Amino acid sequence: MDPISNKLIDGSVKRRNRGLARKNRLQRSFIQWFSGGLTAALIASGVAAIKAEASKSTGVQESSTNLKLDGTSPKQGSTPSLLGHPPYKMSDSSPSLTAQQKQIVGTWRLVSWENRDEQGKVTYPYGKDALGYLVYNADGYMCATLSKKDRPNFPGGDILAGTLEEQAKAVQTYIAYCGKYQVQPDKVVHLPDVSLFPNYIGTKQERLFKLEKGQLILTHAPELMDGKKQTPFLIWERASK
Repeated sequence: MDPISNKLIDGSVKRRNRGLARKNRLQRSFIQWFSGGLTAALIASGVAAIKAEASKSTGVQESSTNLKLDGTSPKQGSTPSLLGHPPYKMSDSSPSLTAQQKQIVGTWRLVSWENRDEQGKVTYPYGKDALGYLVYNADGYMCATLSKKDRPNFPGGDILAGTLEEQAKAVQTYIAYCGKYQVQPDKVVHLPDVSLFPNYIGTKQERLFKLEKGQLILTHAPELMDGKKQTPFLIWERASK
């Protein structure tokens, strides 16, 4: 066999190098094409997702706006999923307070309760250390409760089954009633619909009031108490003190 000449070897090497170079160019072109296509696809996908999210957000905002405008609750299943608590339109049903009502609205604690008979004699039906609270709410309801201090417990501990004597003592040392109220110039009218003293239910209990040195003073016409007509004077202070 004839020996291979250098010229043949050089020619073979050059052809191989050209082939490798062509292969590399093809690979680079394919990679660039694939990368470019993938990037474009990702971008297109991202834009589509952003548009979809924007469209969803716009739909939610429009639904929310519609709820605010018409003030109606949506039908079941129609509430947008992103709205946990739709902002329904709420009407302000709280009544506006008059200047007189603003003076007495709140919670008051009893300072003293004294009665005066027709001869001017002063007595303290629940003692000088009587307890009590008087509440006037802004919604037009009130509640009053008065109690003698250190009232004895029912030995049996049954709220509905005390002896007649136990129940009588409990009633004799406690007063409570609640209902609506109306404020008029220098006068507040209590309208009890529940009361420990049944006679108060459905009546108008008028109380003259005066504010003096931060205290609320209530009185009313003489009433039959402990067998004789007496005029009560009750002094209250703000419970926040």
